[in-house]
Amino acid sequence: MGDQESSKWEGEIIVELKTLTPQQVWPLIADFCSLDKLCPHLEKCYLVEGVLGEPGMIRCCESSNFGGEGAAKYAKERLLMIDPSNMCLSYDIVDNNAGFKSYVATMRLFPVINGDDGKCWCKFVWNFVADPVDGFTLEGLLELLNGIAQAMAKKMEEAFSDQS
Repeated sequence: MGDQESSKWEGEIIVELKTLTPQQVWPLIADFCSLDKLCPHLEKCYLVEGVLGEPGMIRCCESSNFGGEGAAKYAKERLLMIDPSNMCLSYDIVDNNAGFKSYVATMRLFPVINGDDGKCWCKFVWNFVADPVDGFTLEGLLELLNGIAQAMAKKMEEAFSDQS
């Protein structure tokens, strides 16, 4: 147990959006303070400090039901890097009441091209490194983040199907 407490947790979530291209998805990911539009469990996501879209900015994400618990949770997250040409961004948690001590994540979009018909779709990859989180196992955290990523993908696809 002492070994688990001192080691970092690392994980990767991959979701394919077969109806969207990375170019369609990127504006949704890059809009760092609109995560509440993509994550059904979030009630609010708003700018706390800094300049929207610029590294160093901090957003606050609020949820009344994070991880299936009834208590309201929040996380203040700082944008560390945003790279539109490679469609990736990194952020860390600077303050929260959800049990995270250290958490750094990168979200990237990749094109997937079907060799048969040349159709392109999007692969969404979410990597993280974190200190162990009180009340979670690594497997439990991965399951939670995978559920969030799946819900985000569904919201992204719905956003484009609504426009059609």
